Amino acid sequence: MQLLDTIVENNRVDKNRIYLTGLSRGGGAAWEIAVQYPEKFAAIAVVCGMTPLPYASWIDKKMPIWVFHGEEDESIPISESETMVAKLKSMNYDVRFTKYPGVGHDSWIQAYDNEELYEWFMEQERQ
Repeated sequence: MQLLDTIVENNRVDKNRIYLTGLSRGGGAAWEIAVQYPEKFAAIAVVCGMTPLPYASWIDKKMPIWVFHGEEDESIPISESETMVAKLKSMNYDVRFTKYPGVGHDSWIQAYDNEELYEWFMEQERQ
């Protein structure tokens, strides 16, 4: 966060359009950062990341979320994302979930190659 704060401080950054994303262990870290800094980000995209289910209660409900996961992931089972997405939806969060059939742990290739992700990010603005 110190690095992000320094970048924001020393550059022309729209503080209402800072987006958070991470993949694999970085996806788990993205969930954690979203919990620790609930008002910092306009949106979050998590790719094949693990998360403790209680995090669902601590994430800002105003922050849109998009989760990606490969259905054949043997490193981090898709059930990690399915369980978190189900919990978030049950709590009325704005969450999207994209599953990639036949894809293993490297689902970040499809996720980050998806032009719709970047268009979606640009539609999000912190209120």
